[in-house]
Amino acid sequence: MKKTYFFYGVILLFISGLLNLHAQNNSNQDSISKLIDLSRSKLYEDKAAAIKYLDIAESLYLETFDKKIYADIIYARATVFYVSTDYHLALENFLEGLEIYQETKDQIGISKSLTGIGLVEMGLENYEVAIYYFNKAIANKSEKQEYMNAANFFNKGIAFMDLNVLDSSEHYLRKSLKLAIKNKRVETEHMAINRFGQLNLQKGEMDSAFYYFQKLLNHPVEINTWERTFAYRGLAHYYLEKNQYDIANKYANDAIILAKKIPSKWEIFKSYEVLSKIAYKQNNTDLAYEYLKLHNIYNDSVVGENVARKVKYLQFLKKESEYNKLNLEKTAIQKQLRDNKIIVVLLILFVGFFVVVIYFLSIQAQIKSKFNRELGEKNDSIALQNENLEKLNTTKTKLLSILSHDMKSPLASIEQVLSMYQQEILSKVEKEELLQKLQIQVGNTLEMLNNMVIWAQSQLEGLKTERVLINPHLTLTNVIQNAHLSLELKNITVDYINYFEHEVWCDPNHLRIIFQNVVSNSIKFSYPNGKITIHMEDFATEVKIYFTDNGVGLSKELMAELNDKKESVIANAGTSNEMGTGIGLLLIKNLLKLNQGRLEIKNKHNKGAVFIIVLKK
Repeated sequence: MKKTYFFYGVILLFISGLLNLHAQNNSNQDSISKLIDLSRSKLYEDKAAAIKYLDIAESLYLETFDKKIYADIIYARATVFYVSTDYHLALENFLEGLEIYQETKDQIGISKSLTGIGLVEMGLENYEVAIYYFNKAIANKSEKQEYMNAANFFNKGIAFMDLNVLDSSEHYLRKSLKLAIKNKRVETEHMAINRFGQLNLQKGEMDSAFYYFQKLLNHPVEINTWERTFAYRGLAHYYLEKNQYDIANKYANDAIILAKKIPSKWEIFKSYEVLSKIAYKQNNTDLAYEYLKLHNIYNDSVVGENVARKVKYLQFLKKESEYNKLNLEKTAIQKQLRDNKIIVVLLILFVGFFVVVIYFLSIQAQIKSKFNRELGEKNDSIALQNENLEKLNTTKTKLLSILSHDMKSPLASIEQVLSMYQQEILSKVEKEELLQKLQIQVGNTLEMLNNMVIWAQSQLEGLKTERVLINPHLTLTNVIQNAHLSLELKNITVDYINYFEHEVWCDPNHLRIIFQNVVSNSIKFSYPNGKITIHMEDFATEVKIYFTDNGVGLSKELMAELNDKKESVIANAGTSNEMGTGIGLLLIKNLLKLNQGRLEIKNKHNKGAVFIIVLKK
């Protein structure tokens, strides 16, 4: 009996310990959230305290906690470094937080990390890179996306303003202001109104600028010191242009007083610049010179700090490059251990594709049989039914011909590579090269199969087209990113210039297939170490997208077949003997036709080709 009591006592102690541990874990997690909030409260006034709170929060974190909690600590630390303009440290932490948010599939965390990276790049004056990250944040989907996009559109508008692309800046500031008002983001609303004033100053529309600055200062919700400083400096510019120098002088001095409280060297040296111009207009050259000296002192300080930040940023990039190199070596070792599994999975995928194709042919055979039965019952439609059956037979014959001929060569190459790999007769370097070639061969073969299925569907059933307004730049960017391995293996660079945000009418899936085939075709027929240039041109009713390569170009025979509107074309091997079916170009033409677009080709045999995709706006 005593042993029984002892046993139950131990069990009770164990359960009590687990409950206490669970309660302690919940308490620690609540403490971490409170410490993050305390850090935010010190964000602008005490960097050291803000970091200290986050260090304590990190010390309480345990591996048993949700990893998102750790990502929140990292993100908060990145925000502190961004506000204190330690951009290299901010970027390092934003990237680390992004990696964890992606791992835990936290869409809100992903969006805010992408926005943070964009802000760092904008602070370093890398405006086009910043816009790229803002676009990624805008495209990301989360339950708070509209709320967050009020800030993303604002940041994008500022980046375009700094690039002096004022129409785009106005467009995104307007979208930001609309979302800020809708989602009650008052601070973002204040900033957007202020920047509308700045935008109109740059455009020389002084009365409109005055309207926005006054609108901000009369806003029913109190504005912060930073935005008030910005508005005062803007009004100083306005009154300077209106030759009301006393009022301009008052606003400029008020801006300096507030800027020193923030503190903001940028606003100080900009305000001294205005004061210098006012004094000069009043013929007080001595005072103008004194203000100009103060302006230059603060300007030199700001420039020096910017240079220091960029040096640290470059040092971070170098460090990141070295880390990536070590990581690649580690990945290569792990890849060797996974090679056999990958090969098996690839073979299974091939078998699956062949089963799908065979099933597809079987379905078509059943359709043919059904048509044959109906022919006997409908004498008045015999001719039409015979024509349909002939098309079915032609399509099946083409598919069988491609499967038996064009697919045989790449599969034989794959079998040969696998055989050499298994015989243990190759060095490590040779194995790596073979695996790279195998990956290219597999990718090309998969692309051939995908094109065959889509082409067969278009021949037998017709493709459904759902045209919507879509941004071709985003789709094209994703396609180029997905083709990075093929580009790297042939050492081909892509020079993507003159893109813009205009939308076109097109089926999203069709547009992706069109871009994939054009980019793949350019890579296939470009020489190693070559370059592919992509740019857009905007016309009244259409957008033209040019893909220029310096490869082998198109033969006269292939150009003739394309112009004759044939249902099949000859298949040529690429510059690295990449195989094809000749269906890709037909797909591009057919899909463009379905979307009221067209394909234009400018060709110089053995000197390269220009493929022009024309889409309706």
